[in-house]
Amino acid sequence: MRVHLHLLSGVEGDEEILGRMHEVNGRLPIARVIYKAGNVFFGIDFLAAPFRAEHLAQAMTGLAALADVVLDDLRGTGVEAEASVVN
Repeated sequence: MRVHLHLLSGVEGDEEILGRMHEVNGRLPIARVIYKAGNVFFGIDFLAAPFRAEHLAQAMTGLAALADVVLDDLRGTGVEAEASVVN
């Protein structure tokens, strides 16, 4: 099962942002930054069976704790001027 946050919209999928995403993904053992059609998502996978609400809560808490750091890393590439943050 994957829980994800929508971090950015209107992002050009150029070499610079994809490279920065690759760097971030290399540092995170279980979470991933994902690019799809001009949008950047931040997701984490966890086992779906057996489903336990506390696993979902832990996944959401972990993403929230890391999201600002990841967003700052991505903005460092000039994405800030080109993309809008999704709230």
